[in-house]
Amino acid sequence: MLLCKRFMSQMTLAGKPKNGYSLIELLIAMALGVIITGAVLQSFLAIKQAFLLQQGMARMQENARIISILLGDAIINSGNAGCNAFSSEMVLTITKGINAEHYGLELSQPIKSMRMQTFKNNPLIAKSAIQKIVPNSDILWIKTIKPHVFSKNEMGKIVTISDCLQIDVFWSNTEPIPLNKYYGIFSSTLFYVGKTRRGVNALYSTDLNGRTLELVEGVECLKFNYIFKPDNTVERVKLSALLSAPFVQPKWWHYEWSTR
Repeated sequence: MLLCKRFMSQMTLAGKPKNGYSLIELLIAMALGVIITGAVLQSFLAIKQAFLLQQGMARMQENARIISILLGDAIINSGNAGCNAFSSEMVLTITKGINAEHYGLELSQPIKSMRMQTFKNNPLIAKSAIQKIVPNSDILWIKTIKPHVFSKNEMGKIVTISDCLQIDVFWSNTEPIPLNKYYGIFSSTLFYVGKTRRGVNALYSTDLNGRTLELVEGVECLKFNYIFKPDNTVERVKLSALLSAPFVQPKWWHYEWSTR
């Protein structure tokens, strides 16, 4: 009897596989693998989403900083006339052939907030610029005189000579330049939100002396408010700008600048 039991025990051990897993063990291992893979994938997606969000916020902040620099510089230097600022008390002389209304040649308001309808009949603004402008956003119109070194080869630019009491406006190379006066290029520039060829909105500038530039991508809307001096000239400019960036909700950014 004892020999029979020992023989049966040896047969059983011999019949059992020494290596490998049962079906239940394989199913458990596969289930654990799926759970671990899902957890790793979920962590990867969360890290990627956080990275894209951070990247979008960084891009939006950079665009906000560029707007602050570009528009801030333009607003602070608006109405510059050399030793004086634009003033209704200064004498303005304009050469024939220069349309004062189209160029915004007036000394009382070097900063204006406009809408697209105002410029539809202005021949100085290219049709391509008109087609870009987003209709529900404000347009900032800034006029100033930028210092410039006289060149005899210049043609087709509106230039000025000025002192503290008078500004003469004429086409370049049509009159001699007095040595004792401030010589500059007259700058009449529009800042607005326009549609790019890429299908996104951006901040543009159009200089009525002849060029349009894309400045900052991701600008959706501009809203300007003004604080006036007793003489009805602009003292401070407040801007609310709606900015957007990939993977980030659009956000309003607020600015304020003082004029000179």
